[in-house]
This record gives sequence, C-alpha cells and structure tokens, in this order.
Amino acid sequence: MVYKKLGKGNDAISYLRRAESQAASRDTNMHTYDKTRHLMYKKKLLEWGVKT
Repeated sequence: MVYKKLGKGNDAISYLRRAESQAASRDTNMHTYDKTRHLMYKKKLLEWGVKT
C-alpha cells in the first residue's frame, strides 16, 4: 500500500498479487493459512480495480 501512495501503482499491484498468490497457496495447511489476510489481499485488489 506504500507503493500505491507513492504513485507506483504497477509495483503495488505486482507485490499485492504475489502476496495474494502466496496466501492462496497456503490454504491447504491450517497452520500457515490466514484466511483473514488472504481475503484482505483480494479485497484490496478489487478496490484497485484489478481482477483476481
């Protein structure tokens, strides 16, 4: 979100997509999966107009 505030929208989207992807890959392990964080990433991408 710092990149977004600095006007580096493409970098912000890239990093957020990577974070969302990593969160999604953890959904098979209940010890490492954080559903709240994963949903937050997806919500932020949608707010920014990025399809997930």
